[in-house]
Amino acid sequence: MRNRVLSIFQAVIPYVKELRSMAGSMEGCILMQQLDYWFAIKPDGFYKFLEPVKPKGKDAQGNLIPGHRLYRPGDSWCEELNCTPHEFRRMFDAVGVRWNSKREFMNADDPFVGRGYCSYVDRKENLTHYFRNHVFVDAFLDQFVADGAINLSISGKRSTDIGGLKPQSSQKPTSIEQRLPSEINTTTTNASSQKESHVVVSDLIFPTQTSHAERKSIQAVLESSGMDVSKWQEVLDELTGAMLNRTIANPVGFLRGIAERAISGTFAPERGIAITQKRMAEAVRSQEVAATEKRFNEKSLPIDAVLARLPAATSAFLSRKIGDGGLT
Repeated sequence: MRNRVLSIFQAVIPYVKELRSMAGSMEGCILMQQLDYWFAIKPDGFYKFLEPVKPKGKDAQGNLIPGHRLYRPGDSWCEELNCTPHEFRRMFDAVGVRWNSKREFMNADDPFVGRGYCSYVDRKENLTHYFRNHVFVDAFLDQFVADGAINLSISGKRSTDIGGLKPQSSQKPTSIEQRLPSEINTTTTNASSQKESHVVVSDLIFPTQTSHAERKSIQAVLESSGMDVSKWQEVLDELTGAMLNRTIANPVGFLRGIAERAISGTFAPERGIAITQKRMAEAVRSQEVAATEKRFNEKSLPIDAVLARLPAATSAFLSRKIGDGGLT
């Protein structure tokens, strides 16, 4: 996790309305800020309870028997956000995708489905694990900060005590870590250095169906992905081809998935092949037209020679027009 701008909030959570373009709702904005607080502490993922776990009863000595071996008071979202389970699910659905089981999560081609966050329920352990799509969220926040939507300094004095919330084991399950996209490090660390270190490609061809805001977000994803610049247009062509064949509700998330496959070496162009071929053919035609015009201009006679071959009255009339600026 590289961009930690939202992690400075916990006890008091402000409503940052500019996050709504990604979070989808006011509640989504609030949860997004709280999620990033925890991911700043545990960037590889963490588990957390949805609601308080009731004790199973009392032992022979009259002591309460914990309802779950890992639960401690305050470890649930409902306690932390003072919300109901239904309210939390609604908030999370605005920013992420919930998988009902570990198997569903593991079998998903993209566990985030183009969203910023995801979770799955481990039925055996009776725990819900949460993960952050670092490439996608960091790219959004990079643009968010660069646009001047927020100007905050992150203090190192923030407590990292997370009570009963224990980190997910780095070895359990190891296959999950392999499925999640690794964090992409770039030389950009703040808004001022971003202007100097990010590669700017001004001649990219975006899908015509995308909005100006989506194009800015797409470019931010490309810049922070670590992908070779020479591959950017190929990835964009794949997005264009896909959008011509079906409705893509989240073009930014769809492109992010393509970029991740390109980085891992598993990307094979499909819909974008025809788009690339068409664009290259148009470029060849443009070059041929330009070459033809150049040859024509090189063979054309000077204007004086042309006028000299015309009748005197016509030549004089055209000469006057040229002198007056009437002909170009």
